[in-house]
Amino acid sequence: MNMQQSAFRQHVLQRLSRLAKRLRVDRALIGAGAVAMVVMMMFALQFLLDYKLRLQLDMRCALLGVVLVIIGWMTWRKLIQPQRLKFDERDIARVIEKRFPQLDSLLISAVDFDSGRVGPAASNSPQLAESVLAQAVEATHGLRFDDVIQTKPARDGTLKVLAVMVVGVASFAIAPQTMGIWLDRNILLRNVNWPKRTIIEVEAPDDRIIKGAIGDDLEIRAAIPAGAVVPRHVEIVFETKSGKSGRETMTGVGQREFRYTFARAKEEVTFYLTGGDDTTEWFETQLSQRPTIDDATLSVEPAAYTGIASYALPSGQRACEIYPGSVITIRAIASKTLATARLMNGSEVVETLQPLDQTIAASVSPTESQTLHFEMTDLDGLTNVRPMRFSIRLLKDNPPQVKLLFAHVGNMITLAAKIPVEIDMNDDLGLGSADMLYRIDNPDASQQSVTLPDFKPRSKQYAAQFDWPVKSTGAAVGEQVAVFAKAQDLNLVSGPGVGESTTITFRVVTADEFLAEINRREQEFRRQFERAVDNQDRLRRRLLTVLSQINDQTTSKELELELAPLERRQRQVLAQVNVIRQQFAQVLSELEINQLDEPEVRERLEQGIITPLTNLCARELSQAADLIRQLGREPKMETARLVDPQQQRILYEMRDVLDHMLKWEGFQQTVTLLREIMQLQKELNVETKAEIEARTDDVFDD
Repeated sequence: MNMQQSAFRQHVLQRLSRLAKRLRVDRALIGAGAVAMVVMMMFALQFLLDYKLRLQLDMRCALLGVVLVIIGWMTWRKLIQPQRLKFDERDIARVIEKRFPQLDSLLISAVDFDSGRVGPAASNSPQLAESVLAQAVEATHGLRFDDVIQTKPARDGTLKVLAVMVVGVASFAIAPQTMGIWLDRNILLRNVNWPKRTIIEVEAPDDRIIKGAIGDDLEIRAAIPAGAVVPRHVEIVFETKSGKSGRETMTGVGQREFRYTFARAKEEVTFYLTGGDDTTEWFETQLSQRPTIDDATLSVEPAAYTGIASYALPSGQRACEIYPGSVITIRAIASKTLATARLMNGSEVVETLQPLDQTIAASVSPTESQTLHFEMTDLDGLTNVRPMRFSIRLLKDNPPQVKLLFAHVGNMITLAAKIPVEIDMNDDLGLGSADMLYRIDNPDASQQSVTLPDFKPRSKQYAAQFDWPVKSTGAAVGEQVAVFAKAQDLNLVSGPGVGESTTITFRVVTADEFLAEINRREQEFRRQFERAVDNQDRLRRRLLTVLSQINDQTTSKELELELAPLERRQRQVLAQVNVIRQQFAQVLSELEINQLDEPEVRERLEQGIITPLTNLCARELSQAADLIRQLGREPKMETARLVDPQQQRILYEMRDVLDHMLKWEGFQQTVTLLREIMQLQKELNVETKAEIEARTDDVFDD
């Protein structure tokens, strides 16, 4: 290396090398400034978008990708790629010669001679090279190579980098929480919420899933917690599964609640809510059918006392009738798997059940009529809204029905009487016991029982007829006996049920007292019969008057108006005579029961009174009424001529019966008088005997 080349390198090439390095630094500063500004702008845009729109994680990921792509592209374009461009001293010399035209390619030639770019060294003139180098040193002496560099772009780039750094540091210093949230959400991609004045909380039991039933109204509910600002309105933005989208304003409820209803929802939707400075995450709905009962069967196990075998109701029957103590079992198959199930009586919980997949069963023993249903909840929390109902009617186990009849027995009875007893008992489910009880009106007497013949427990009906001797009661003359029948059923659940007949009371009397009462009643019946005879006689006279007025001009309507009241009177006489007949028949029956039906008495009553009265009622009186009615409808003289003869026969027969009554009554009066005389004589004898005994005691005492 000669002296000129050493001087050239020291005074020129070193300056060119320093200038090249400075150009690289300036280029880096310019690129860094541009990249810094892009970074700040992109992060600011990312911050604003996320803060305003509350982007979801997927959108934040996408936005961060876009930001990184743009920053990477700018870094490559403005920073990396410019640094990769190679330039040497010759390139710098060319730039300097453009800046200083007076060099006239001298500097470029000198650089070429120094680097050996002007052909091989053997062919170059050393003197020329030294001369060019020396001229270049001399020509560049005093020139400011730095003037070729524009310092402002590099300075601006530096300021931009510093400004971005200052803005970043200041942002984290002034709002560390906000910037930290931005860093977490947009750089670290964490699910951290922005601080906001409005907070919308959606009621979603599951994780952002709201479940509902197909066809039901699906209500979306949201609330603003205390301390948060309530927005003027909240909107729901939704999209259905079929692709339909919409945006609706929710209805405010109260001060802090908002609701929106998807009426009769048939497809699932996804949605989010927005209001104030808050936007919720996306939520989704899941729709499914409510649980229902596909099939149900009822089986009944009747109470043991009923004697009824267990049975199952026909398929589809939802109502049954049971007796107290019976157990009814309901088995049902649901349309889907159940989480819980309860047997309900209205709003009252009867039993909490443990469903087995889709099968539920419950057994109950109701104490009253009720309507039951299953309340079912499926795995999605949906309940049945129109439950299948099971009607259970509790039958009343009525107590046994008991009838006790003493046929033709009055309230007076003698010790010789044998009372004809008729007992009829029945119970729907069976009799447990049957008794006929009596009680004597005596302080020392207790209630006694009469064994009933051929009674069999559990029979549903029992009837008996037998003669019961009064003497077996042990009652004395003058005492009263009260008799009733009693039956008890087999119901040990709500019973037992006890049925009792009407109590029949009679007084025990002597035969004389009984006959005296019979005579009194016969006199009363005779007086009634006399009134009936008198009524019949007046009726005949009235009929004769009406018949005498009949002529050819008498119309059937006029005659019917006259005879209709007379027909009614005739039938009234018929009723009176029939009652009297029944009364005398009752007297005869009582005489038979009390063993006082002597042959002459029976003959008198049957042949003299009862039989004639029976014939009168069955034939004469009934025919007379029919004849009067016929005459009123068909006024014929031959019919009119039959009326009075019939009336005469009736009166004749009635008076004949009355004569028998009077004849016996006179006889009975004589007998009664003799009985009274004998009673007085008996009493006199008793008094005389007592007086004699008293005087005898006085004599011996003296």
